[in-house]
Amino acid sequence: MVVAKALPMSKNRKIAEVAVPVPVLNTFHYRVPEGLTDIISLGQRVLVPFGSRRLAGHVIGFPETSELKKLKEVGEILDREPELIPDILELCRWASDYYVSPLGQVFKSALVQGTTQTKKSACLTEKGLNYLEAGQEDETSSTLRLIARRGSVPVQTLERKLGRSKLRKLESEQLISLEQKLFHHPLKPKLLAFYRVKGETESLGGRAPKQNLLLGLIRSLGLVTLERLKEEEKSAPRLVRQLEEKGLVEKVLKAQLRQPRFRPYKGGRPVRLNQEQHQAVKEIRAALDSGCFSPFLLYGVTGSGKTEVYMQAIRQTLAQGKGVIFLLPEISLTPQVYSQVCNRFGERVALLHSGLSRGERFDQWRLIKQGRADIALGARSAIFAPLRNLGLIIVDEEHEASYKQEGAFRYHARDLALIRAKRARALVILGSATPALESFYNSQTKKSLPLILKKRVEGRPMPEVVVVDMRHKGGAAKSLLSPRLFQALEETLAKGRQAILFLNRRGESTFVLCPECGFAYRCPYCSVSLVSHNQGSILRCHYCNFSLALKERCPNCQGVKIRAFGAGCQQLERYVRRVFPQARVSRADSDVAAKKGALEAVLADCYERKLDILVGTQLIAHGLDFPGVDLVGVVAADTSLNFPDFRAGERTFQLLTQVAGRAGRVLPGQVIVQTYNPDHYAIRHASRHDYLGFYREEIKFRKELAYPPFCRLVKLDVSASREPAAQQTAQRLKTLAEEAIHLFRPQDNSLAILGPAPAPLARLKGRYRWQLFLKGTRPAVLHSWLRKTIGARGKELSSQNPWVSVDVDPLSML
Repeated sequence: MVVAKALPMSKNRKIAEVAVPVPVLNTFHYRVPEGLTDIISLGQRVLVPFGSRRLAGHVIGFPETSELKKLKEVGEILDREPELIPDILELCRWASDYYVSPLGQVFKSALVQGTTQTKKSACLTEKGLNYLEAGQEDETSSTLRLIARRGSVPVQTLERKLGRSKLRKLESEQLISLEQKLFHHPLKPKLLAFYRVKGETESLGGRAPKQNLLLGLIRSLGLVTLERLKEEEKSAPRLVRQLEEKGLVEKVLKAQLRQPRFRPYKGGRPVRLNQEQHQAVKEIRAALDSGCFSPFLLYGVTGSGKTEVYMQAIRQTLAQGKGVIFLLPEISLTPQVYSQVCNRFGERVALLHSGLSRGERFDQWRLIKQGRADIALGARSAIFAPLRNLGLIIVDEEHEASYKQEGAFRYHARDLALIRAKRARALVILGSATPALESFYNSQTKKSLPLILKKRVEGRPMPEVVVVDMRHKGGAAKSLLSPRLFQALEETLAKGRQAILFLNRRGESTFVLCPECGFAYRCPYCSVSLVSHNQGSILRCHYCNFSLALKERCPNCQGVKIRAFGAGCQQLERYVRRVFPQARVSRADSDVAAKKGALEAVLADCYERKLDILVGTQLIAHGLDFPGVDLVGVVAADTSLNFPDFRAGERTFQLLTQVAGRAGRVLPGQVIVQTYNPDHYAIRHASRHDYLGFYREEIKFRKELAYPPFCRLVKLDVSASREPAAQQTAQRLKTLAEEAIHLFRPQDNSLAILGPAPAPLARLKGRYRWQLFLKGTRPAVLHSWLRKTIGARGKELSSQNPWVSVDVDPLSML
């Protein structure tokens, strides 16, 4: 096996280039057996040997020759039709190169797949069979009988049942052997059973009257499910079975679409455009007619009608016979927007996001791939939707950090949208009331075309924003709500209107401390405090999910004064329920969203005016339209200001502006912001709805420090189970970067190395973390430098200790 470079495509297809989902940057060559040369094709999944395992990989090419004379063989083809269409294959190739991510892992993130795993399993030996035949009754014979009945049992299952030592004893006594077994679970269409009368079947005459009645019902309905028959006759399952045995009816299996279910929202009908909207639609139509790649930045204040501009752009794109990808930053936005798009465009919409079951995602993916849906709506992974004639990509709330994927393949969906649209000669609309600084800078430097909506629809006013300085007596020292916010809530409830309280912290309290000795509960695996949940009874780490029960006494000094500090969303909800007992209160955060359908139900209740006060985190900060909300209270505006990240001010401004935009969508609204930093420029400009003022201050700060958009960054994260190993590897990376940098100087002196240093979260999930940043103003030169740095230690990238991960264009410095 060898690294496969771009080689000419072979006509006879005797060698296949395969990308497997392993953390190495190489792709590999395999020999294609004669029986498969006529049916193997580009983009198909194939089963290939990889070391001691067998893995499912994707065919990405057929080179004429290979550097190795002896190649392993392709095992079998797993798909009848290729999973990858050419457009997606090329996009994944580009993404793999740009983000320095293994191509196999890119495919794993991009595609809706079944699971093909190789697991170590236990099988009976001849000696084990003899042991069973001896007829002894003990724990060993019970285990051997289980293995004999199933043929083989995964080692993990037996370890849970017996323990590792007993399993090793069975192996050492040669009663079992451990072998690598393949488990392939392909995703398939859901088949539903229907029944129909077989041929020209006559009635049964006077015999079996119940069977006769059911036979007549099936004949009248033509093709009917068992559930429908049970509505008429409870004993339908037994009667249908009897009719089948007599050859009078037959079962027909039909593919059934697993359709995601949402509570419907009203709206979706076309509305009259104002002058600003009309101008934006006019420019979009002209760009669509030109058939050229055109990137637009749709910058419009909250409530300015950006969604209607999207709808008009979609209508014009569909009229040209082209497809649309509509990206949303959060699953919480999906039901409302999905309803609006479906109300407008009917069954042409397919939904793609991680909140769906694997079966639901598979069916939605097939709708797109088969051309039965030409609008793909969803979160970041929908950028890989297999639309063949793409005309438009919409990236709503384009500033959102959730478009950046974390994990093995760290792509940014907004940037991939631009790349995919450019390759397809399509249109891109990036929409936001608070554009990312880089996006707005690009619109000012003519890299994208600005479309500006300065006013809310129907001339509605922007909400009044009141900043409450919590440093002074105007803020309540012990209460979560200042007197001003408390009074505003009372007045809002008295008018029968709704309110949103925003606090961007999960849980009950942010940390638990003993005031007698200073002991604080911290995660044993991460460099963070444990957060209290469930009214303080449980402490949990939000990074590794470690949890423990809170004890009444301090584990350090046995003191009894241990208490929680810093309010979270759960505590705020309880407090509001207590002080406003007559109000209908609910909460929307990631703890609620963990249960399927729960977050959707809460947001639907708010939309339908079944709630009076909605308490929530950033999940409710953007994109949602609640006509009944007149008041928004920001309980703690400073939570994101003190992060060790140059984007902290930008994130704070965006969050405050977005959550403020939920107020006054119909009637005049009010926003009350509680803060300990009222003079900070992010809070000052957010209170005035002044994006341009914030942009001018922030862009000056970025330019002085040479941060994006005036440079590009690459973050190299090193983690290891021992801190010295992480530090040494980070230092080794710096040395390699310093050696590689001389290849580009003096041609380019903009390249710089920052670090290495411990990460702000120095320990995460039991591993110590160090960071190194590569910085440059010319992307092509920076990437060449990066590849030479990483290429010098490519084998180490795939080792288990230490891990090295590459994050190109990072959004977080943590």
